[in-house]
Amino acid sequence: MNIKDNIFHNKVIGKNRYLLSKDKYSWIWTYGSKESSVDNLCKNQSNREYYTSFQSMLPNVFEKRFRANMTKFTRKSILKAISDAYRDILDISSSLDKVTWGVLDRGDYCPRCDGEIKKGKKK
Repeated sequence: MNIKDNIFHNKVIGKNRYLLSKDKYSWIWTYGSKESSVDNLCKNQSNREYYTSFQSMLPNVFEKRFRANMTKFTRKSILKAISDAYRDILDISSSLDKVTWGVLDRGDYCPRCDGEIKKGKKK
């Protein structure tokens, strides 16, 4: 299974490009220069982090994005760094939601209105 074929999130923020992909066993968070192509980022082994579950990846990515956004130790910059890191996590989650809409078993929901579809018989 190739990392390049399973990219869920590809975003340039500031000077860096961030990729989220999945192989057979783990989630892969890759980062590098924004000028780098996806092929070069996938070949580079040094800027790659592996996570066994999505739940273990999110806090670490949040912490790394928070530290990257932190410029000064003032109340305003701390709140802005938290807001930016939270926005990045929401972007990852929404892009993953778009990719996996038809793949995951989400029950009987309408893709347009996100409401539950009523069945004919109720138990």
